[in-house]
Amino acid sequence: MDGPVAILVVNGGKDPEAGSWLEICLSSVRRHTPAGAARVYAWNNNLSDPRVRPLLASFPGAVLVEADPAETLSHPHAVPLQRLYERARADGAAVIVTLDSDSFPVRDGWLEDLLRPLGPRVPLSGVWRDELAPDVLPYVHPCGLAVTVRFVEEAGLRFDGFRSPRRAICDTLAAFTDAVEDRGLEAARLLRSNRNSFHRLMGAVYGGAIYHHGAGSRTNMAFWDEVKESPERRRLMEEDSRLLRDESASLLFRFRDRFAGWLEGRGPGTEGVGRPDFLLVLGMHRSGTSCLTGCLERCGVFLGEVSRANPHNLRGNHEAGDLVALQEGMLRRAGGSWRSPPPPFPPAPEEVASLRAIVERLAARGRAGVKDPRTLLLAEAWEAAAGSCARIGTFRHPSAVARSLERRDGMGTEEALALWNAYNGALLRLHRERPFPLLAFDLSDPAAYVRAVCAAAVRLGLDPNPPAIAEFVSRELDHAGGGEGEVPSACAENWEYLRSHAYRPGDPGEDFDAALAEFRGRCSERRRALEAAAPVPAPPPPEESLLRRAMGRLKRGLGR
Repeated sequence: MDGPVAILVVNGGKDPEAGSWLEICLSSVRRHTPAGAARVYAWNNNLSDPRVRPLLASFPGAVLVEADPAETLSHPHAVPLQRLYERARADGAAVIVTLDSDSFPVRDGWLEDLLRPLGPRVPLSGVWRDELAPDVLPYVHPCGLAVTVRFVEEAGLRFDGFRSPRRAICDTLAAFTDAVEDRGLEAARLLRSNRNSFHRLMGAVYGGAIYHHGAGSRTNMAFWDEVKESPERRRLMEEDSRLLRDESASLLFRFRDRFAGWLEGRGPGTEGVGRPDFLLVLGMHRSGTSCLTGCLERCGVFLGEVSRANPHNLRGNHEAGDLVALQEGMLRRAGGSWRSPPPPFPPAPEEVASLRAIVERLAARGRAGVKDPRTLLLAEAWEAAAGSCARIGTFRHPSAVARSLERRDGMGTEEALALWNAYNGALLRLHRERPFPLLAFDLSDPAAYVRAVCAAAVRLGLDPNPPAIAEFVSRELDHAGGGEGEVPSACAENWEYLRSHAYRPGDPGEDFDAALAEFRGRCSERRRALEAAAPVPAPPPPEESLLRRAMGRLKRGLGR
């Protein structure tokens, strides 16, 4: 779309405790928009905020319009948008882009994505809000909207107009969508692209391009579809939304890129990998792989049909029998076994095909993964079958592993320590090749282990459920103790590498992984409280209405 572009932003209410919404919005615009691609027009309702004028002054050509304290606006958002629009149109703008102060671009190319579809058949483009349907009809939302000035003028639209014959509830600019559809035209849609969410409406990324907090400057935290809830449940929902708004805003202001990346399912553990949705749990036998995998299942990882209980793992080893048999058969073909690892060997084509079939079957359900210690010895086969999967590893003090193997398999200490070296040598070689979280399996402090698992899960783009993980983890899962004492000299070199590279989350105030894990824990607690307050069932439609619908379906089926 040719012609000058104007970006309109209204700075309303105070932000929740941390930072400035206008600052995060405009700094993101500057960061992700080519110089000279658009002119910023900002309206300031927050006359007491001393940061606004210097912020706008840093934008070449930006226009700041401040509210008249003697004037009472009929709507603090829509009326300023109309006045900014009139100013931009007078300056020759051909395309208008709107952003809410609590929305902002998250990557380069966002403006091009909004403008590219615009043309005679598509005069409107932007964030498609359909989360409130059917209570509120979907529409292009002003948190990320582009419209041609020509269409606004031809359709007689106003940015402060709320009337639309289609809608019982008409939000700001919703009438633009209706005007497009009434004329048989189209609106290009940026759909919600979250892989992780903390609220059904707030904290969304659209089209991988624009973040919208959803209630950054609001004091009223009741959403339109909540009016049918019971008073007590609605009160709880408002309280929950208020807390989520403020706590997530704190995360956002401190860790903007990491937080947006988590919402999209991205993170340092998944960037650049071929199949970030498929996870390999890597670790030596009796080294906490079962415990870690059970925790990851509580982070949303789908495992399929796996063992849930056996004599040596009261909560299950979380292994699939077909995978264990397949991998043990592959080791036997190479002249070895799990107790006698063979040298690295190329997989046979049919073995690769079998592994690929397992990957595809599990990955069809979303974020999936597998656990079998033999996987450590077959990394080449997994690379051939599934590409570069996401990885997480676990290790344990060699003496504790030796005691556990003696108890389970009657294995002597010398053989057990040699096996520990073989498996963990493979683990550290994979880690050197491409770093991934390595967790030390030591349940002497279960709470510390839970924090580390939750933070590592966040790092892999997963969504941990800390209360469920804490409930799953216990000291009893550490069958042979933490293995305190000196490390056998034969294992010292490998142990030192693993110990020095163990994943340790930092303080939640400085470490995003730890901060997000704590936030997710509080979200889970509040979610359980909301679930305990059962919703009031909606009344059934009148019999007459049901009969009318049934007759309508019958007539359509008969072609009448």
